[in-house]
Order: sequence, then C-alpha cells, then structure tokens
Amino acid sequence: MRRKVKPGIPSLRRKMKDVVKIRALSIHERDQLLKDKKFASFKPVQCNDCGFRDNFFIRLFQITGTRIDNEDDQAFIQYHMNQQHGFINMLFRVSGKKKYVETAFCGKCGSNSIMFDIEFTDEILHELSRLVKRPPDRVRKELEQLASKLESGMSRQKRK
Repeated sequence: MRRKVKPGIPSLRRKMKDVVKIRALSIHERDQLLKDKKFASFKPVQCNDCGFRDNFFIRLFQITGTRIDNEDDQAFIQYHMNQQHGFINMLFRVSGKKKYVETAFCGKCGSNSIMFDIEFTDEILHELSRLVKRPPDRVRKELEQLASKLESGMSRQKRK
C-alpha cells in the first residue's frame, strides 16, 4: 500500500539510517562562525521589504544527514524550517565539512526577505584572482566595470 503525501510537502525516499538533523546554533556558536572572514564575507545587506540596510539578526542552523546540494533535500529542509521556525527565506552554506542553513531578519520591520551580498575584502579578491588566473588589480577593475554596468541597467529599469 502506497503512502499518500499531502500536495506541496516534499517527500524523500531515505534509508532508515539517513536521519536528517537540524540544530540551531547557540549565539556563542553563531558568533564564533561569523568570526571566520570567508564565512562572514557573504552577509545581509538590505531588507527587500523596507530597504533598511543595518542591524540584521542572523540565525544559523547546522544540518547533518543530508546533502544540501540536492534540490529534493533542500526542499525538505525548507519545508521543515518553515513549519518549525516560521521562515521561508534561507541560504544553504558550507564551511569546511559542515553544512548550514542561514537566515536573517530585518532589525526595523522584522521581515525575513533579506538580500545578501559578498564583501570583497583583499583576501577574497586575491582568492578570486587566483581562481581566474588574472592579477588582482585587473580583477578589481573588471568587477568595478561590471558593477557600474549593473547599476546603470538597474537605474534605467526603475525609470521605466
């Protein structure tokens, strides 16, 4: 006999030993993780609802027993996070061999619809330079040109 699944609820066929565990990090654990420059360089920058750009509350959860690069697993985790914690907007992140779900809330309106962006520190720039095999100054210049094109395209769209 087949088990009926409610529409919209992700179901996963798993072996019994594959138990997904989601654990909220304590404030101390969160703060320790955010001290890692690479991890902290991708951070909340603006509320999509009110435009506020400061004072975001970050929540982090450690995930075990699943691959977060799998869309079915992500859907399962998103469903659980929405049901258990009441939010729908989240990021799946990896640091070392540990997997995390990260979400942020606006300090002004409380929204969970937050835009994240990368802070391009010199360390990140040098890492990117190494990956694309170009000098850091050239990479910086190309990124600045790209950002300028994107900003001018966005301002043209707003005028329409």
